[in-house]
Amino acid sequence: MLAELYGCGVADVDYEDRTHLPPADRQLLEPGPAPASPAPAPAPVLVPEPVGGALVEAAADESAVWAMWAESTNVGDLACEQLAADVRALARGYVAADPPLRVFAAARRLSRAG
Repeated sequence: MLAELYGCGVADVDYEDRTHLPPADRQLLEPGPAPASPAPAPAPVLVPEPVGGALVEAAADESAVWAMWAESTNVGDLACEQLAADVRALARGYVAADPPLRVFAAARRLSRAG
């Protein structure tokens, strides 16, 4: 979390800070041997962007998947605060009668960023 906060690599965080972590966590953070050869990138699959009701359904499905992921991780207080601020901004836009499609698009972008 400190590395992410300061925009650096985990190896750049003070070693003394890392020594206080449980051994299993420290092992996850410390670089291991490089893989023999990188796996080839999968070929991109071009899927048409849904529209209308299908777009709303797709966004709901994406949000449900994200919520299940977030629940299974240790999401930090900073991330939760930022998400709450972003949701408040969306709510202000909705109440201020911003165009619904613009508010929806912003909400979808936010759900994809997490």
